[in-house]
Amino acid sequence: MQGRNYWLDVAKGITIILMVLGHSSIPDGLSRFIYAFHMPLFFISSGWVTNFTKYNIVDFILHKARTLLLPFIIYSAIVLALINYWDKSSFVLWIKTGWGGYALWFIPVLYFAFVISQFIYKLENRGIRLTILFMILVGAAVLSYNKIVLPWNLASVPYAIVFIMIGAELNKFQNKIAVTSVGALVALTLVTLLISMKWRLDMAWNNITPIIPTTIGAISGTILVYMISVFVDQKLPICSRMFQSIGRETYLILALSQIVIVYLNEIFSLSSITTVP
Repeated sequence: MQGRNYWLDVAKGITIILMVLGHSSIPDGLSRFIYAFHMPLFFISSGWVTNFTKYNIVDFILHKARTLLLPFIIYSAIVLALINYWDKSSFVLWIKTGWGGYALWFIPVLYFAFVISQFIYKLENRGIRLTILFMILVGAAVLSYNKIVLPWNLASVPYAIVFIMIGAELNKFQNKIAVTSVGALVALTLVTLLISMKWRLDMAWNNITPIIPTTIGAISGTILVYMISVFVDQKLPICSRMFQSIGRETYLILALSQIVIVYLNEIFSLSSITTVP
């Protein structure tokens, strides 16, 4: 478990595949199960691998702007160029609202969640940090319960902060996650499944209440994928390398999927228009 956690790349690769499945025509129960943890896993993993002490606040903000916002602007420009081929008003709508539920929605959310988390981790008192974390969790629940919608999906930022900070804390227990047992896998699967059957989590639209069970389901589903990924990395090297390749290109895959989805949507939309008598 020293150095780079290759199993974490495996986990992201597995989750990317599950995300694609979750957006396809699969049974509702399976879709709800995937939604229970697939986006939380990316935020938790981001917190897991981030060293909040490496940079000062200004350098951290600039570093994340370079690694997150700059590619986001480039990929968004490509998608917008495709959209504007059909609809010239799309750019104005994008400026006002962002990507909505499309794949790239979470990048600005991740950026602002990272920046706020960095400010929190500059506080040396762990008790104060945990108190702030609880207050942010309550704030996230209030936004969701009152169905408050903000441009660029920014209402999801508080809940994203919660998962980033959970990821930073889970990192301290990685040796326990490395121990995979059938009993733990079954228990985590059941917890995630039962919660997802009762409540559907959708971070893109900040549908996250009731926040305690959905958060438990998100954490249990994430740890489940982590444990499976450790097993794959240790026992199935060919599969591990395949998932690692996918996991390391998460950003690119999401961007390409968004381009394809937008392109297909516009094609089918035009087709339906042209077939109207």
